[in-house]
Amino acid sequence: KQSWDRSYDELVSFVQGYGHARVPKRFPQNPALGSWVGNQRQKYKKSLKGDLSVLMTEDRIQLLNKIGFTWECPHSNQKDPFSKLCPDSGEKILNDLLGSDATDKIKDLCEDAYANTDATSLFSDISNKGFEFDNEYYSGGTFWNYEIETNDGDNNLKDSSARVGRVFREEAQRSIINLPTYLPSFDPEQDGCDMNAAFCCW
Repeated sequence: KQSWDRSYDELVSFVQGYGHARVPKRFPQNPALGSWVGNQRQKYKKSLKGDLSVLMTEDRIQLLNKIGFTWECPHSNQKDPFSKLCPDSGEKILNDLLGSDATDKIKDLCEDAYANTDATSLFSDISNKGFEFDNEYYSGGTFWNYEIETNDGDNNLKDSSARVGRVFREEAQRSIINLPTYLPSFDPEQDGCDMNAAFCCW
């Protein structure tokens, strides 16, 4: 088997043993697996940005999703692995480390980081199909606007717009998506819709 497949099989075994796919970065029983899991998250983030040099294919993403792989690390993701590997509960450990209720503290830290971040993402990265597509989408003229999923599996909306969900789970959780004022429907200074309907909906 190829290296990726071997590591994936090791992750499947981990899931069968621990009931989740959140391998700690420093997992004493298999340090290489913890590093591999972190690398998958990094490659996934790069693939969201259109980096074709990373080997994070849709097939691999689906395989990882199938066993409950998590692409981000909220409070629950940090808590549960501790419960499996340590005698104290994950909740107790996080409370001891943070000095207060872990859930509220982590929520406050995340909200503060989000409010003070300089990190931004381009609106054009959502579809990754270019200006013409984005402009036509808000004019109602792309296949995304008209596609209808059938019982026969034709026009699978989940597959066609999978990138939108990926951006929501990753980029949108860590950065501010800039308002696309380069599109006429979002720029009141251009000769777009008089009502600026797209702007209002946004």
